[in-house]
Amino acid sequence: MFKILKTPIFIVIFLLITSQFAEYLFIFAPIILISRLFGFVSAARKKSLWISQIIKTLLWLTAFIGVYMWHNYHASERLAQANQIAQQIQRFQATHHRYPNQSELFGNQQKYTEQQRIIIYLPPDKQRPYPVLAYRSSTNPFDKYVYDFEKQEWQFRPD
Repeated sequence: MFKILKTPIFIVIFLLITSQFAEYLFIFAPIILISRLFGFVSAARKKSLWISQIIKTLLWLTAFIGVYMWHNYHASERLAQANQIAQQIQRFQATHHRYPNQSELFGNQQKYTEQQRIIIYLPPDKQRPYPVLAYRSSTNPFDKYVYDFEKQEWQFRPD
């Protein structure tokens, strides 16, 4: 019974771990590739195992592609949200000749609290003439993208 469920159980564990950060894909890829090679070597000795090995490989390939597409989607969503906020800040600055504080930018505190997990905004202070607008990378928990208000572009800041 366990032998039949082993691959789906490991795929579910893989999906749970890699759904947070795509960086884990690179950790799992060699392990799964080696296990698939061993599966095909064992199938070479026993012809009846070929179909099960092909099915297992297709399941793993589908899981990898699914996680990769999931992270690409979230990366583009985060960029779109961050660009929208950057445009809001620039419009506010053009109209009021100053940068907004958090309540002026987000208004609804619940919306800000939800956004804060992904997008970080700090208004300018005495040490910084420009605000800080950043969002966390969807691939690595320690990497972020920071908006440069002078150049009006996103800059990647690795860990």
